[in-house]
Amino acid sequence: MGIRNVTFKGLTLFCVLLILPLLTSSCAVDEFELLRNLTDVALQGIDAPVKSVDDVKNIVDDATQSTLYTIVSARSAEHYATGHVPGAINIPWKDIAEDSSLALLDKGTDVITYCYTGHTGGIAATILTVLGYSTSNMKYGMMGWTDDPDVLNTTPFDCDPPNYDTES
Repeated sequence: MGIRNVTFKGLTLFCVLLILPLLTSSCAVDEFELLRNLTDVALQGIDAPVKSVDDVKNIVDDATQSTLYTIVSARSAEHYATGHVPGAINIPWKDIAEDSSLALLDKGTDVITYCYTGHTGGIAATILTVLGYSTSNMKYGMMGWTDDPDVLNTTPFDCDPPNYDTES
C-alpha cells in the first residue's frame, strides 16, 4: 500500500506531522497558525484512542484477544532488543509508513502502538489511522510498563508503572 495510495487528507496530515517539528522552532507566528490550522483540518473526524497499560497487559495475557491485535513498538531496533512488550513487533516510528513496515500489519486486526513515553507512539498511531488502520496508543509507552532503566533507555517520569515482564 504505502504512501502513494493514501488520500489527499491523509497525505496532508502525514506531511504536516513530518515537517511541523522542524518548522515550529523557527517559524513566525503567522506561519505557525497556518500550520496549526492545516493540522486541525487534517485531523477532523479522526479519533485518537489510548489504551491503558493494564488493558494492553490483559490483551497480551489472553490468547483469544491477542490474535485480534498487533502490538507495535515504535522504538528503535536497538531499544526494542533491550526489552519490549511480549509479542510486540518492532517498527520504528520514522519507518511506520514504509511499504515494508505496512506489510507486517493486517488491516483486519487492531494495532496498538507504543514508544518510550507515549509521544512518538501517538504519532505512529495517527499515521496508521490516516492510512486506514484501526489504532490506539499505549498510555505512557514503556514508561507505563516498566521502571527498568535498561529497558526504558530514557529518563523516567513519575507514572508508577506496574513493572510487567518484557521480552528481549
